[in-house]
Amino acid sequence: MEKLRQAMEEQQCDLEMLESELRVMEKHYEETIDSTHRDLEEGKRELCALLDSNEHSIELLKQSLCQSQQKETELRRKRDELSRRDHDDQTAQAMMGQQPIETLREEIGYLYNYDEVLGAATPAVLLKPGATQGLLKGEHPDVIDAGDMNQRISELSPVDRIRATSKIYEEMSRKESYQEDAQMYSSAEETSPPSKKFSTLDPQRLPFEASPVTHFRSEVTGHPTWIHWTDFGDRVFVLATQVQKIGTLVSVSSDQSLAAGSATPQQFSTSVLFGKDAADVHLVARVIAEKFGPSKPLLVAVSLLDYSLPTIRELAQKVEEASSSTSSSPLDR
Repeated sequence: MEKLRQAMEEQQCDLEMLESELRVMEKHYEETIDSTHRDLEEGKRELCALLDSNEHSIELLKQSLCQSQQKETELRRKRDELSRRDHDDQTAQAMMGQQPIETLREEIGYLYNYDEVLGAATPAVLLKPGATQGLLKGEHPDVIDAGDMNQRISELSPVDRIRATSKIYEEMSRKESYQEDAQMYSSAEETSPPSKKFSTLDPQRLPFEASPVTHFRSEVTGHPTWIHWTDFGDRVFVLATQVQKIGTLVSVSSDQSLAAGSATPQQFSTSVLFGKDAADVHLVARVIAEKFGPSKPLLVAVSLLDYSLPTIRELAQKVEEASSSTSSSPLDR
């Protein structure tokens, strides 16, 4: 019995030791679980902070990329502008070697607005062919009174003079009447010495006033188009623009060697005086020439949004209407 009691006591001690160890292990596990839980919470917070930081970085990268694209677009635009100016300079230099710009202007006649081009407070003056040379040289102070105008004009580059010519037709599309300017120019010419060689301005040949000048706005394949047709006696000038610029100036001449009764179609040759030399503008000039068959040299200034065949055919029809029009006022067709 004594041995049995001792054995039971030993078992009881072992059991108590096991319970004590179990409580220690349980406490350790609980501490480990709590530590792990705290670590998980801390990791979760760090991960959320990292995600927020990454989103901010991504947004900054997007903004930086957008700014870089804008800068790239601006640089390309500046590069294209410089390339275009260089092309204009080369075109102007080549043209200056063939024919002075003033001579080209005299061939077509134009409205030159010094107020816009040179920044001088001077009126726009309507000029006839042959009257531009003296004005550009500052020989007529009654018409152009701007002090240092002669020096300002001499400082104009060939390209600026070409661009000034395109502004002519922007003014022509906005103005409704030039009678007052014509009267001012006529009175100024009456006081000029004969050596100036200024032509007497005939009000009956003013644009928008009477034949043989016709100017109107029309629709060509859905695009507003300004058409100007003028017979200068020795040549015909046609302007057709959809962008309010003179565009490319093309000279058209016919083969006069063909007999009047010949069955051979009339042949036309074209050459670009200034502007972009492209096959489309040559085609437009030939179609217009063939449409109403001028018996005298033809100057065509064309600037279109679309050079498709339907557009060219419709434009030629409008030009033919302009050439046969006898209306004395601008038409809005």
